[in-house]
Amino acid sequence: MKILMSHLPLSNWWGKGTPVYENNWSMTLGKIPDADITKTEHAAVVNAVKKNSDLLYIPFPNNLDTKKIYKHDAVFVRDSFISNQKGDIVMSNYAAKERQKETQHLRKFLLENNYTVHDLSENAYAEGGEFYYVAKQNLLFAGNSRNNKKGITETAKYLSVTTLFIVKSKAYHLDTVLTIILDKTGNLAGIIACLALIQSSKELKKFAKSLDIPLIDILPNDAIDTDGMGKIAVNCLPLPGVLIGGGTFDTPGVETKIRLMKIKHIINPVTQFHLSGGGTHCLTNELLL
Repeated sequence: MKILMSHLPLSNWWGKGTPVYENNWSMTLGKIPDADITKTEHAAVVNAVKKNSDLLYIPFPNNLDTKKIYKHDAVFVRDSFISNQKGDIVMSNYAAKERQKETQHLRKFLLENNYTVHDLSENAYAEGGEFYYVAKQNLLFAGNSRNNKKGITETAKYLSVTTLFIVKSKAYHLDTVLTIILDKTGNLAGIIACLALIQSSKELKKFAKSLDIPLIDILPNDAIDTDGMGKIAVNCLPLPGVLIGGGTFDTPGVETKIRLMKIKHIINPVTQFHLSGGGTHCLTNELLL
């Protein structure tokens, strides 16, 4: 897979203190991440992705790292678009309007590199962190918190999705409560999810059963939790036969189940990025299969 990541901003990661976005309960106003830990953690994720995929590492946009504009969540390249990994890109229309400028430099980059870029209609809301896409089976999982129905429908249409499953949760992004697992061929091999934080948990169980894949339930602490203080270990980048994440799962038996599925779980802490509610999945985005 070709995976996109962004360099860190030149100034310290939220060195003036984190903002707070609506319904992102991981964020605390004015929290200042440790700059040295941030750089170390980010470099470790870059190296892990580079070893297990074709990494494309792009500069952080200068216009979002100035005295007047300080939008460091642009390092979460996941959120600004979703790709069908065949060349079609859907740009996000953020429900959190503070973040809409993050799409501009990525749009320019994608167009310059001959990707086909699609835009959602004005009232169709969708953000990249609300999706997991399985290219081999043309299957799309979509969250419904910052996405709305119109945004999900338009995204699925532009990506030519054949199977769509909507995961209902109050968590601001799907990737704070769920991750998929891919086998070595890139097919869906399993789902890890915090069912306690998913309103459509019964439907999700039935869907996993219909696909004959395991659904591994995790404790809220391995997700975002109800107070935003969860370790968000579930926020993972799934690659064929590999799952790259920010921490081991504390839920008993989960790590054993992952090993028995012959999936390599690579762990690099992303504690400072959790202060913005993000993790490994947020820092990365698929471009091509």
